[in-house]
Amino acid sequence: MRFWLFLTSLLARAHRESQHFAVQLDEEIEESPPTIVSPQNWSRVLQSVGVEPVRVHLLAGVYSSMSFTLPAGAKLELQGERGVKVEEIVVRGSDSTDKPERSRHFAAERAELALKSLQLARVSFDLPLSALALIDVALGVLQHRGGEQEDDSMPNSSRVEAYMESIDCITCLTIQRSVLLPTHFAVFAINATVIDSTLMLATGNRRDRNWNYFRSYSFWIRRSHIGGPAGAPDISDARVDGCELGCPRGITLVNSTLDNVTVRFQGNFSIKNSRMIGKYWVSFYGTHYHGRIESSHFGLCNGHCLTLDLDESDLLLVGSSMQTAIQASGSTDLNLEIRDLEVSDVHCPFLEYFQSENPVFSWRSPKTGTVSSRPMLNVTLAFVKFWNVWSAVKIDANDWRLAMHHVEIRQATLTGVTLQSRDATRAGIAQLRNVSMRDMPVGVLADHVVAHITAMTSVQCSIGISARASYLNMKEVDVLGKHRQSSGIMLKSSDLQASDIRMTNLAAGLLLSSTTVHMEDVFITDNALGIIPVSTTGTINGLIYFNDAADQLCSGHTACPEVEHQSVAMHVHHTKALMLSLLACLVATISAVQGLKLLYTEKALSLRMVLWMLGCSLWPVVMIGAVNVLLVIWRAVQEQEAKQRPNAYVEEFVGPDRKMMWGLGWLLIWSAGGILYVFFDVFLNRHGLMLTGDIRRKKQLDEKKAQLKKRLDNKSLRSRMQGLHRKLFAALDRRKVDAREIFQEMKDLAEEEASNLGGWFEDQRQVYQADDDGTRMEKLEKIPSQDGEAVQPRLEEHYCNAEEADTKLEGGKIKKSPVDALYMYASWLRADFKEQLSQLVADLNSISAKEVREFDEKLRLDPSLYRLQHEDGAEVGPHLGLLVASIKSKERALAKINTDYQEDFQAGKKKEQPLARYVCDFLRATIYAADPFALALAFHEFQKRFKIVRVKNKFANEQLKTEERTNILVNFWVESGDMKQIGEVQFLMQEYLTAKSIQHMYYDVARAKSEDELFDKPIFA
Repeated sequence: MRFWLFLTSLLARAHRESQHFAVQLDEEIEESPPTIVSPQNWSRVLQSVGVEPVRVHLLAGVYSSMSFTLPAGAKLELQGERGVKVEEIVVRGSDSTDKPERSRHFAAERAELALKSLQLARVSFDLPLSALALIDVALGVLQHRGGEQEDDSMPNSSRVEAYMESIDCITCLTIQRSVLLPTHFAVFAINATVIDSTLMLATGNRRDRNWNYFRSYSFWIRRSHIGGPAGAPDISDARVDGCELGCPRGITLVNSTLDNVTVRFQGNFSIKNSRMIGKYWVSFYGTHYHGRIESSHFGLCNGHCLTLDLDESDLLLVGSSMQTAIQASGSTDLNLEIRDLEVSDVHCPFLEYFQSENPVFSWRSPKTGTVSSRPMLNVTLAFVKFWNVWSAVKIDANDWRLAMHHVEIRQATLTGVTLQSRDATRAGIAQLRNVSMRDMPVGVLADHVVAHITAMTSVQCSIGISARASYLNMKEVDVLGKHRQSSGIMLKSSDLQASDIRMTNLAAGLLLSSTTVHMEDVFITDNALGIIPVSTTGTINGLIYFNDAADQLCSGHTACPEVEHQSVAMHVHHTKALMLSLLACLVATISAVQGLKLLYTEKALSLRMVLWMLGCSLWPVVMIGAVNVLLVIWRAVQEQEAKQRPNAYVEEFVGPDRKMMWGLGWLLIWSAGGILYVFFDVFLNRHGLMLTGDIRRKKQLDEKKAQLKKRLDNKSLRSRMQGLHRKLFAALDRRKVDAREIFQEMKDLAEEEASNLGGWFEDQRQVYQADDDGTRMEKLEKIPSQDGEAVQPRLEEHYCNAEEADTKLEGGKIKKSPVDALYMYASWLRADFKEQLSQLVADLNSISAKEVREFDEKLRLDPSLYRLQHEDGAEVGPHLGLLVASIKSKERALAKINTDYQEDFQAGKKKEQPLARYVCDFLRATIYAADPFALALAFHEFQKRFKIVRVKNKFANEQLKTEERTNILVNFWVESGDMKQIGEVQFLMQEYLTAKSIQHMYYDVARAKSEDELFDKPIFA
C-alpha cells in the first residue's frame, strides 16, 4: 500500500509541475491585454520580447515562417484565432539561454512558451525551455482552407513533412487537446503531460538522424492516442523512451491508446484503462521500481511484446486482457502478481522466465548485513483464464516461487505449466490450487521442482502431470481423459505423497519409474491401464479396478509398489473375472443341455450325468460372486462421490458400479437365454432326440457316399487305359498303322465303363428321389428350360480377322484370330465373373430362414444333414460350393469349332461367322450342393441377378440317359463396363460333381471321333 501511495504522489507531483506553467502564465498576464499581430507585423512584436510575460494574439492568415529569439526568463504566449496557419516556427535562445552549463541546471533562467489554437507545419526549439505548452494545436502538413488541395503559395517543403524538434531538454512539456499527425517527433522533456491529444508519428528518418522519439523522465498520458501510422515498416519508427538522467522516473497511462508504439522505460509505471494495439513493444527495466497495469488491453502481438528486466521490483497486473506474452528473463528478485486476467491467442509461453548470466541473486540485509539467497522470481497468478496459448507459465531458473490459484487453462499448444530448476539444491517451489487444465499435450511439466498441488483438474490432456527428480505433494487431483488416449501422472526419480486422487478414461493412470509413492484414497478406474511401475516402491491404497488391460502391469524382475485393494475379490482383474463368469455360465448351460440330451439317448443313465449336474451348479456360484463384487464397488463409489470435487467434470466419468451392473445384467440376460434354450428348445421340443437320429442318418449317408465313390473308381481299368493311351501317343507320334486299332480298343473300354457308370447315376438318383418323398428333387425338376441361341458379341474387324483361325501380321498390325480375341476378352472378364458368382454364393450361404420361407413354406436348409465336402479350388459354405474353372483353352475351343460347329454350319444350323462366336464356355463355373433344394434356391436367386441367354435343365429332360441328367446348364451375360461375354454355369449335385471327375475321363475317349483328338494331353495320368 505504501508503494502505491508513493507512486501516485510522485506522478501527481510531476503532473502538477508540468501544469504549473500554463496556470501561472495566465495569472501573471491576465490583466494585460494581448498584443495583436498579423502576418505582416509579427516580426516587430516578437523580436522585442523581454523577460516580462507577453501575450500575443495572431490574426487569421498564413504565416510562412516565424523565427524569433527568447531571452532567458521570458514568458511568451502565442494564441491564434480561427484560420491561423503557421508553416514554421523556429525559436532560438539568447546568449545566456543558449549556455548549456547554465540553462540545464537553472530552470529559473529558462524561457517559457505557450502555443494555443494554432495550425502548424514545423516547429523547432533551439533553446532550453523551462516550460512548453501546446494547447489546441494542430501540427501537420498544411492544406488550403477550402478543400483537400494544398495552398500553392506554400513552399514545397511544407507539403512534404511536418515535424517538431527540440534541441535541448524541456523541463515541463504539456500537450493538451492537440492533434499532431503525421509528424516527425524528436523531443526531450523532464516532465511530459499529454491530455486529450493525438500524436501520430510519421515513418522514416529525417536529415540522416533517428527521429520519432519522445523522451522524458516522467510521463502523464491521459485520454490520448499515441502511435505510428498503419502499416509502418518497423515498430521502432514510433517510440516512447525514458531519458538517461538520474532524476525520479515514472510513466502514467490512463484511458489512452498506444498504437504501433515501442515503450522502453526505466522507472515506476502505471497503466490503467488503456490499450496497446498494432505492432507494439513495451519494456520496463531498472532497479527498485514499482509497476501497475490495471483494466487494460494488450492486443494481439506476436512474441513477447511485454518484457521486464527489473531487479528488486514489483509488478501488479490486474483486471486486464492480454493477447501477447510477458518475458521476465534477466530479472532478479521480481515480485509479479497477476490477478483477474484473461489471456488468449498467444503463440509463445505467456509468462517466460529463464536464468540470467548471474544465476545467484545475493541480498544483503540492511539491518544485519548478512548475505542470503532470495527468490529470483516470485509469481502469483490468481483468477486468470488462459485460452489458445502455447504455455501459461515457463520457468527455467533457480530459487523461484510460483503460486497459482483459481486458474483456468484451455487449449494450450505445448504445456499448461513448464517448471524447471537448474540446480537441485536450489529448487523452485510451486503451489497450485484450484487449477483447471483442458485440451493440451501436457498439463504440468516439472523438473527438479518442489510442487504442492491441491484441487487441480486435468481434462483431455495427453499427459496430466509429468515430473522428473521432483517432490510432489498432491491432494484432490482429478486427471480425466477421453477415449483412453491420454496418460495421467508420469514420474521418474521422484517422490510422490498424494491423497484423494482420481484418474479415469486414460490410456494409463500412473506411470512410475524409480519413484517412491505413498498414495491414499486413490480412484483409478475406467482406464486402459491402471498403474505401470518400474523399480518403484511404496504403497497405493484405494479403488484400482475396472481398467481395461490391467490394474497394475508389473513385471516380475522389477520392484513394484504394494497395491492395497478394498476387497480381496478385486485382486482378480475384472476381465478375467468376467471371462471366468461367462465360461462358468456357458459350462452350466452346456451341462444342462447335455444332461437333458442324455435323457433321450441310450446313455441317459451313465455316470456322465453326474458331471453334467455338477456343471450346472456353477451358475449360482458365479451369480453370488458377481453380486458380492458389485456391493464392494458400489460402497467405494459412494464414498468417492460424497467428497466435494472442485472443478470436477462429472460428465467425463463412467462409474465402475455402473459397469459392474452392466456386466451383471449381461450375465443375467445370458443366463435367462440359457435357461430358455434348455427348457423350451431342448426339453419341450425334444430336440436332443431328433439330433441323435439326425447324427445316425448322417453317418449312414456318409458311408453310402463312400461306397458309391469306391464303385466309381475302377483303378485296374484306369491303369489299363493309361497304358493304352501311351501306346496311342507313341503310335501317332511315329505314325504307326496300329494307332487306329489302339484307339478303337480304348473307345470300347470307355463306352463299357460309361455304361457301368450309368447304373451308378441311376442308384444315386433314387437316393435323391427318396429324400423327403422326392419334394427336394422336385424343386430342381420343375425349373423350366429356356431356348435361345448363345452367340458371342460381334468382333471388331480392325482388331480381329474373322476369316482366319490364326493370329497374323497384316498391314503392319497384328490381327488376332477369333479364338484369341474371345480368349483375351474372357481373361479381362474372369475376375468380375468370379467375383459376381462368389458374391451370389456367399449371400446364399448366409441366407436367413425368413428368406428361405419366401421361396418355400415347408422345406428348410439344414447343413447338418446335407454336408458339403471339400473340393480342390472350390469356395465351400454351409449350403453351396463354387468351383470356377480356368478359361477354356484355345485348343479345345478350336477342336469344338472344327468338328461340331463346322458340321452344324454346313447343315445350316449355325449361320453366324466366325464360328468361334458359338463357343460360350470360355468363362465357366460350377455351383454345387448336397441338398437339391439348396441348388433350386441357388438357381432362383441366380436368375434374379443375371441376364440369362439359355437354360438346359437336364434334370427334367426324360429323353436323356440317366447319367446325363445331372445338371442345369445356364448361359448368361457376364458384363463389366463396356465389355461383355456369354459365360456358362452348371448347377450340379455334390455327388455328381465327384462322379463327373471320373466320368469325364471315359467320356473324353468315348466321344472322340478320331485318334488325333486324344493326342494333345494325357487323360489318365
